[in-house]
Amino acid sequence: MSSAKLKLKLILENRPNKFGNLESKPYLYCIKNNQKYLEMIISDKAIEAIKGNNRLMARLMMAFDRGQNTIENWMVSKDIRLTTATAMQIFREETGLTDSELLEDETVGAIK
Repeated sequence: MSSAKLKLKLILENRPNKFGNLESKPYLYCIKNNQKYLEMIISDKAIEAIKGNNRLMARLMMAFDRGQNTIENWMVSKDIRLTTATAMQIFREETGLTDSELLEDETVGAIK
C-alpha cells in the first residue's frame, strides 16, 4: 500500500487573459504522485457577493492596497489573490458564507 503525500504547490502558468493574450500567473494546486488534481478557485457566489457589497469591495481594496478596477479585474480572472487567508477572512466576516461556499475546486490534469 502506497502512502503518497498530498502537497500544495504554487505553479506559475501561462493562461489567456480576458483579451486573449497569455499572462503568466501563479495558481495553487494540490499535488499527489506528481499529478495536479485539484485547483482551488474563488466561487461565482463569492464574486457575486463582492458585486453587491460596497463594504466588502472597500475592505478588499484596503487589505491589498489596490483600486476598485484591480479588484474587479481579479474577479473576472478569478485571481488566486482572492483565495488568500486575508481575502477569505474578509469574505467570511462580510458575507457569513462558509469556505465551501466561497471556494470551488476544479479537477485538473497531469503536470506538464
